[in-house]
Amino acid sequence: MHEALTRLSPGDQEVLRLTAWEELGVDEVAAALGCGSRAAAMRLHRARRRLRAEIDRMRPAAAADATVPKERHCHG
Repeated sequence: MHEALTRLSPGDQEVLRLTAWEELGVDEVAAALGCGSRAAAMRLHRARRRLRAEIDRMRPAAAADATVPKERHCHG
């Protein structure tokens, strides 16, 4: 997740950090960013969508690593 977050724009990172780490609500995020509540809510929505897209983009590589068959040892 951290790697996916670093792939986002600084603005997306900021709005996500304000809500996730600082635990601010939309009205508080709006005040911190100097915009209206609707604009803050939209920025948060879009940042979350882009974060999800980055996570999904990275997931096939992680899933491929997890599906590599492990060597089996036969004991006989």
